[in-house]
Formats: sequence, structure tokens, C-alpha cells
Amino acid sequence: MLKRIFLIFMFAVAIVTFFVGYCPIICSPYFYLRLKTNEGVNNHFGVNERDKKRVNLVNMTEMLEQCEPIMFGESVDANGAYRAQKVKEHAFDFMPTPDPVFANGSIFPSCESFWSQRQYLYNLRDPIGQEEGFPIAYSILVYHNFNQLEQLLSAIYRPQNYYCFHVDRKSPKSFHIKVQSLAKCFPGNVILTTESKNVKRCKPTLLAAEFQCMRELRRLSTKWRYLINLTGEEFPLVTNMELVTLLSKLQGLNLLGYSKPKDMWKRIPIELPYGMERYKSSTHYAFTYKAIEYIVTSHLSLAVLDFMKKFRCNDEHYFAVLHYNYNITRLPGSEWVMDPKKSVANQFELRYKNWKFGSNFECKSRRIKREICMIGVKTLPELVNTYYGTALFANKFLWDFQPRAWDCMYAWHYRRQQDEYFTGRVSNSFAIKIEENHDHIIDTIRDHS
Repeated sequence: MLKRIFLIFMFAVAIVTFFVGYCPIICSPYFYLRLKTNEGVNNHFGVNERDKKRVNLVNMTEMLEQCEPIMFGESVDANGAYRAQKVKEHAFDFMPTPDPVFANGSIFPSCESFWSQRQYLYNLRDPIGQEEGFPIAYSILVYHNFNQLEQLLSAIYRPQNYYCFHVDRKSPKSFHIKVQSLAKCFPGNVILTTESKNVKRCKPTLLAAEFQCMRELRRLSTKWRYLINLTGEEFPLVTNMELVTLLSKLQGLNLLGYSKPKDMWKRIPIELPYGMERYKSSTHYAFTYKAIEYIVTSHLSLAVLDFMKKFRCNDEHYFAVLHYNYNITRLPGSEWVMDPKKSVANQFELRYKNWKFGSNFECKSRRIKREICMIGVKTLPELVNTYYGTALFANKFLWDFQPRAWDCMYAWHYRRQQDEYFTGRVSNSFAIKIEENHDHIIDTIRDHS
């Protein structure tokens, strides 16, 4: 009898010890993401399940609870927004300070160390539904703020997608090393361009940097369906599953950011090669694989590129000329421009970007840089309620300006991906959103352009 009581007592002690030691981990929503993450992917990245460590980050749920009153509801919490604007530090910081460089030339002791600390922040699970057969490629031009870059990558990362970073030649050597270190830990689907251009706004090197990633992503894989270009200061308004749902709806059509043709005559001449007309667009696009193949290989597109190299802001005209002169170029995926009002592609925009040219311009953050209103805490309600599901990405976030705006978007996006993981589908709100007519929202976005 005493022996049985002793065994029961020891079993109870073991249970209590287990929960005291591990409940902070298993009670966290992160644990379930880590537990269900695809084992094959873990092995691919050299992650040993027993060696994983819990990163000391603010809990996403706690962060979202702080953010929701200033993002949602009929009456946004003005006092909460005011307090959030005063926050000076980011809630999530992936990098140690100061940044070391180890003997292997990396800022990480090893990729195993990298994944032991960050594995659950990157969406490594198996693709769900349409995601599996719909890889997306990204061209990302960066030059500073590694923390912001890595958090952007963690938000858009999926193991079936492809990512190309172009690091500006002017960037410090330390930044180049950081991005190289990051790419090394993603074998097969994250690359750096083999050449770095000295990128300057409205100079030919900007378009040249885009071409670098186009060519190298095309060499890397023929599987991806669309190529989307980003910068390191943007953030997604949709999850990968939502993005795949939307791009599938386009049925092979290209998206090119809209822009009003202002001051065009000062940039390019009236007479263009092959009798094409002048057009202007924003610099944002989602081109199909076939369109990219055409752009980087066809004699016509390369002749137009060579012609436009000497003109200012050619990145705002080159793609537009190929896209809107479809009757001449036959750019794959751009046929809808012949009758845009009947095309679903006319119902979406690639970017939320608030230029000061709009007739109803209002900059809620009161911070304007290069004629664009920077995203701040008071911009969040519009992003997650009005523009979510209509615009795909938001531009632009300054890393050191109102950090809580970025943190709230990061936590909001993370939670949406987590919900999809457990339900296996996009949210009902998104499903309804993409079936709605977006004319009034699209008109507002384009008025800001």
C-alpha cells in the first residue's frame, strides 16, 4: 500500500514538474504552429526538434489585443492611438545587438541556430489547397534596415515560393553580409542577385535592378506563376493563401499599378519604337511567368528597353508601354487592357500608397516623404478595414517612425495566417470581399496616385 502511494506521489511530482517547466511553451499558440510544422521541411533546413528554443518575443496575441482597439470597431480608440504613436521601440526584434560576425562569415553561428530561434515565425507548413500548385516569386529591392527586411520576409515566406533580393551597391558592407547570411539559411528558394546596382530614384539603374531579379528568378525555377516586386519598406495586406486566391481569380492576367499620365512629355518622346503610344504606370506589378519570359527575352521588349535607357524614370514607363500597347506587343497576360471595364483585373490594385496629389489628400500620420504619406498608427483602420482584399500591399513604412504601426500589422497578419492554418481556408470576410464590387475603393486608391 505504501509503495503504491509513493508511486502515485512520484507520478504527481513528475506531472507538476513538467507543467512548471514546459507550460510557458505548450500553452503558447506558437507551440501548436511548431508542433504541426512539416517535418520534412524541418529536416530540409537542418532543424532538430529537440534543439528548438523559444524566442523571447512579445506574445502575438497580447500584441494584437493592444492593437485591436485602434484598428477595429465603430469607434477607434483615440487615446490608445495617441499612446501607440508615442512608442519608440519595436515589439519584435529578431536580431541580437550588437550584430556579431562569426568565423563562417555569417551573422548567425549556423543555420541550425537561425532556425532554432526563428523557425515558427516563418510559415513552413505544407501548402493548403490552391497554394500547392501556385508558387509566387518576389523581387525585393533593399538597402537598409535588416530587421524590417527579415520581418517582411517572415510575413510573406512560404517554402514553395521564390525570393530574390537585390541589395543596393551603396549599402554598407555589414548590411550586405546580413542579407547574404539570411539567404544562405533558405536553400533553394531565396537568392541574392549576382550583381548589385547603384540604385537611384528615377535613374536607369532602378529598372536594371528589377531586370537582375527577373532573369535570376527565371533561371532559378520555371514553376512560379506570378512575379511581384516589392521594396523593404512595404508590408502585405493579404496572406499568401489570400493572394493565391486572388491571383487565381485573374486567370493568367497581369496586374500593373495604375497611375495618371502627368508630366509624361518631359520624360519620353512622342515617337516610340514600333509605333507604340506613350503610357505611364506606377512601378508595381504582378506579371505572369510567361510575361516575364517575354520581357527578358523578346527582341521587341529588349529594343524598347534599350531605347528607354536614357530617359528619366523609365521604370514608370517601360512596363506600361509593353502592357498598354498590347495590340502591338502581345505581352502575355495583358490582353485585358483592350476592354478593361469587363476585366476582373481592373478591380484590384497592387499597392495602397497615399500620394499628396490626390484631390482629397489627407495624411493622418502627418509625415510625408518624397510626396508620399508615411503609414502611421492612425492609418491602420483604413488598411485593415477598407483596403484589405482590394490592395495587396501597403507602402510605405519607415522603420523608426511610429513603430507600433508596423508591429500591429505584423501581429494582425500573423494571426490571419495562423487562423488559416487551423481552418484550412481563407476567412469568410476575405471570401466576401473579393466577390464585392470595389469601384469606389479603387477610385480612391487611384485618386491618391
